[in-house]
This record gives sequence, C-alpha cells and structure tokens, in this order.
Amino acid sequence: MILSCDPSTKKCAFALFDKNGQLISFYKVDTSLDILISFFKSMKNKYTIFAVEDQYLNLNVKTLESLVEVRSMLVTLARVFGKKNIKYFVIPPQRWQSTMLGVIQARREQRKKIACLVASKIAGNTIKDNDIADAICIGDYVKRQMALQKRAIIGG
Repeated sequence: MILSCDPSTKKCAFALFDKNGQLISFYKVDTSLDILISFFKSMKNKYTIFAVEDQYLNLNVKTLESLVEVRSMLVTLARVFGKKNIKYFVIPPQRWQSTMLGVIQARREQRKKIACLVASKIAGNTIKDNDIADAICIGDYVKRQMALQKRAIIGG
C-alpha cells in the first residue's frame, strides 16, 4: 500500500492506495506536529511505501528551508508509524509531472489544471484541490514505477 504526500507549510495533502494500486482515499491535514502525529497514528500499518514530493529549488531560501523541515518531519513520522521496514521515496516534482502530466515546461497554473484532470480520472470523480491532485498523481506515479521495476526483474 502506498501513502503519498504533497507537503506544505500549512496543510499537507495525502493519498492512500491499496495493495492493488487503487486509490482508497485522500486527506488534507494541518501541518502541525500534533495533528500530523494523530494522522500518522490513524494510518498505522496501512502502508508499506511512503512517497513525498521533493521541493522546487527555485523557491526563496526561507520557504525552501521550511518545506525541507516539513518533509523531514513527514518522513520521520511515516517511518515511526508505518509498517516495519517501510520504503520511502522523495520524488522530484519534475519527474512525476513529466510522467503523469506529460508536461514540465508548462506554466504552474497549466500544470495544476492538468494535475486536477489526471487525478480526477484516477479518483473516478472530480478533484478540484491542487494539493490533493498532486498527492494522487504522486501516488499513482510511484505505483507505475513499482510495476515497471517488477516487470524489469521478472523479464530480466
């Protein structure tokens, strides 16, 4: 099972996928330590893979520092409350966006609209929240990459 995250300094978006790679649910959670601890406790043993988006490097230094702190906290909580020996991945935004959205050079607004459309297709209903859409796309990206790795191992 995959728990994916689009981190933020205010509210983090999460998407949970089952062992067959189907989206089960998605969440938006305040980025305070107490609330995140409660969230990860509620997710205890529900995931074997945690994927979180890396930060864009073109942010101002203060924002970048804050997001790195949030990401570090998320990875720590995922490891503490996840199943034993969970795998975790930090996914560069350009990597999942080029695969899932087919664009990388598009403007931010255009990428956000496309992410909502792709996430809506994955979810089977309309996703309007950009952060939730990103979390869903990140989780689906990881699912696809894991499937490719399995095929390479089996075929190789």
